[in-house]
Amino acid sequence: MNPFTIIDKYYTQGTALYDILVDHSRLVTQKALEIANAHPELNADTEFISEAAMLHDIGIFLTDAPDIECHGTRPYICHGTLGSELLKKEGFPRHALVSERHTGAGLSLEEEKVEVFRKRINELADLTEEDLQMKVSIDMRLPFPYINEELIHELKILEPFGKGNGKPLFAESKLRVIQPRIFGKNRNVLKCRLEDQQGNQMEAVYFGEVEDCLRQMEKKQIMSFTYYPSINEYMGRRTIQLTIVNYQ
Repeated sequence: MNPFTIIDKYYTQGTALYDILVDHSRLVTQKALEIANAHPELNADTEFISEAAMLHDIGIFLTDAPDIECHGTRPYICHGTLGSELLKKEGFPRHALVSERHTGAGLSLEEEKVEVFRKRINELADLTEEDLQMKVSIDMRLPFPYINEELIHELKILEPFGKGNGKPLFAESKLRVIQPRIFGKNRNVLKCRLEDQQGNQMEAVYFGEVEDCLRQMEKKQIMSFTYYPSINEYMGRRTIQLTIVNYQ
């Protein structure tokens, strides 16, 4: 579809509002396509991205925002849902989702009222300790004896990983941490060895908040991890390595 077919239906060429909408939408389209093209592994539908980006603000003419030549009656914060309704009527429900979900909002609060707000919001929050626990979904438990180059080769067949095809995530518990150390010029890589209850060991690496991870490893020594396996090749040496994703 040609997005200008819809734009020209609701906006008059040559007007300030038309130019504001089209210029902004073209910039958003350019940025969206740059991001999509930088990640070919996602296999993104760039034609749809281009169309939806050009139409994401189609509903602004219905809002009251005179600074950008919009002289409608609805609050500007509603322009996403207004545009969504318009696009659905035009027969483009998929494009409508982009219009509906791209908007955000900000709130301000006087500094002296922050503590009152914090107290009140905490009183209203009906959360338990369980609600505050991070939940991690794994594909399966993967004991160390099952991890070998053949398995890693089979996992590579599933590539490319990305949206709709996430990288497999495995887990094992009651692992002993051996010699955890932080490496790298910027101290942003943690390496260690992990040993299961049968004495099987694996090299492991972590790229997250390494300082916190190191403290936890030194404190607990026996931990649970989620990870995915890969082959690490360095100076002609091939070893199986686990990349740690989560730890507890």
